[in-house]
Amino acid sequence: MKRILIVGSLLAASHAWAADLPVPAGPVPAYYPVATVYDWGGGYIGINGGYAFGQSDWGADPLNPSGLSSTGNFNVNGGLVGGTIGVSGQWGAWVFGVEGDFDWQGLQGTSNSSFCTSLITSGLATVPPASAAGLNCKTASNWLGTLRARFGYAWDRVLVYGTAGGAGANVETALTGLPYQSSPEFGWTVGAGVGSGACRTLDIQSRIFVCRSGECRLQSLI
Repeated sequence: MKRILIVGSLLAASHAWAADLPVPAGPVPAYYPVATVYDWGGGYIGINGGYAFGQSDWGADPLNPSGLSSTGNFNVNGGLVGGTIGVSGQWGAWVFGVEGDFDWQGLQGTSNSSFCTSLITSGLATVPPASAAGLNCKTASNWLGTLRARFGYAWDRVLVYGTAGGAGANVETALTGLPYQSSPEFGWTVGAGVGSGACRTLDIQSRIFVCRSGECRLQSLI
């Protein structure tokens, strides 16, 4: 009986001591960061710059003594820089918004067609027709503004989009040595671009501006 009691007492004591020992800590759970989806929604404001190129054509002078009906198309080109403001909303991967910009541009081009040489004398009845040597037709523009809808599809931080809306620009014309005559022209513009979320204001965009009259076309890369 004594032996049983002693053994039983030892077993009970061993059990009590084991219960008092600290429990070893388990492995630290692994941390998996949750990837956040980039949001293209919200307002933005920034600057833009680029290069514009297009064509000009002087015509509609039936009395021109050169016998030509127009100068034919000649190139106009130059740089542009300005500001952009807009707001966008994102629904799933689709992004919709409104964007406007206003730019100064140094667009200009010259034609030395004989149509230009004869313009200044086209209203005079002279035999043979008189002409003014050395005259050139000059076309220029120093501002461009647009207001457009923008719609695109986002792959996280990359946005591919199209844009379309209204546009306006001034068109200046002059003969060599004479002051420019300026008139605003309005029409529509369409384009496409790619935006990067790595730098929210970094967009590469190409647009074409067409006047309602169809007499002026401008392609710009911004």
